[in-house]
Amino acid sequence: MIVEIVGIGAPNKGAELMLVSIMEQVKQRYPEAKFVLEPYTSYEERAKYGCLQKAWFTVKGFQCGNVFSVLPERIRRKFGIVLDREVDVIMDGSGFAYGEQWGANKIRNRLTRYIDGWKKQGKKVIILPQALGPFESEEVKSNIVPVFEKANIVFARDNKSFEYSQSLVNNTLYQAPDFTNLCKGIVPPSLENSELDICIIPNSKMVDMTSQSSDDYVDMLVNAVNLAQNNGRLPFLLVHEGKKDFALAEAVNDKLRTKLDILSFDDPKHIKGVIGKSKLVISSRFHGLVSSLSQGVPCIATGWSHKYQMLMGDYGCEQLLVANSEELVAMLRSLMDEQTYLETSHKITVNAAEQKLLSQEMWQKVFDVIEK
Repeated sequence: MIVEIVGIGAPNKGAELMLVSIMEQVKQRYPEAKFVLEPYTSYEERAKYGCLQKAWFTVKGFQCGNVFSVLPERIRRKFGIVLDREVDVIMDGSGFAYGEQWGANKIRNRLTRYIDGWKKQGKKVIILPQALGPFESEEVKSNIVPVFEKANIVFARDNKSFEYSQSLVNNTLYQAPDFTNLCKGIVPPSLENSELDICIIPNSKMVDMTSQSSDDYVDMLVNAVNLAQNNGRLPFLLVHEGKKDFALAEAVNDKLRTKLDILSFDDPKHIKGVIGKSKLVISSRFHGLVSSLSQGVPCIATGWSHKYQMLMGDYGCEQLLVANSEELVAMLRSLMDEQTYLETSHKITVNAAEQKLLSQEMWQKVFDVIEK
């Protein structure tokens, strides 16, 4: 069985963690399964996960991947090249890509243009749990409706996404949490004997997708660091994605008298391992929050879309989502109280167990679709 995973982009470590999570779950059920990715990242980024390469590229709007069909199959296999018609299952792990914020082109170019052909070829099309919507404009609706109608199963990741999608999907829509909660982190060998205290994960989208300026966002994180350091805590910065987040981490350090360590790792499971080993997390990255909550680590969230509010609600800690510097400092001060910290950690841990059961149920539904 060949499974194509769409919507995964590097160097987004949240997306890579989704890729690893999908591969782990599918391999447990189907040990002989092979995975293929479109060539929209570097070859090295795909190859390090053992993924095959899909013959898939456009020229002036036309899909030209089939030119590789002139090569004999044995030659294609030698180079790890897979044709579109050879794929058995499409799994969309986009995370958050379909809705008014992203426009119609992303839906059209990733799914709508191809879903008719995929269904004629007998492929199973599975929309894995992700944030969806809103779908308000006719252009966005006209592109997502064919996808929802023809996909074998669609999973909304939260109540709001389910609500946005419900009127556009017949009987194939379900709700399930982010599935990376089942993926176990690995503490990097260099940190196995280290005590990690307060992990701070910046996100450049807090500047790109909100009215907040870069200086305001950096100052918000600086204020949290100053409070932590003044109380004898040891915060550090963890880069979850690429150059923009690293630049924000450096900007925070530039405003501090006592500089912080800035950690970054190529392996997304190492990032999750660091988060799980931390005592407390402040994260603007969605999967930084999932990695924290799923391991029972209290975390304060700052976010730019409905997916953050919904996630914190799933784990019973909506109050940990803050909107500004004053709220962040107040919440951090509260969680530095030992009793509050322990009560919060217990509540998150209980809810994390429930969320993992829901993810297991989701995968069973996926396997039922594949085997039908």
